[in-house]
Amino acid sequence: MKLNLWYGLSLRVIALFVTAMITSFSPELFRDLFGDILYNPDKTYGRGFIDEKWDWGFRHYLYFWMCFILFTIQAVRLCMWIDKNKNDFKP
Repeated sequence: MKLNLWYGLSLRVIALFVTAMITSFSPELFRDLFGDILYNPDKTYGRGFIDEKWDWGFRHYLYFWMCFILFTIQAVRLCMWIDKNKNDFKP
């Protein structure tokens, strides 16, 4: 029983971080979808603080906050799951 809990915990942590890594690729791939505008292509620094040469469109901000909120919810769920099963993790 204890081994299954450790596997469950490991799989939840892996799923949490793999999802975050996969969603981090889409902003570079879908600039038109997000409505991003190339602001300053020739210089090193643009106006953006996250992506220096691009100004984010409204949809990009929605996507960013959606991913941040979903990651936070899943992290809280993971902590609650650990707290619920903490007696089963003791050696």
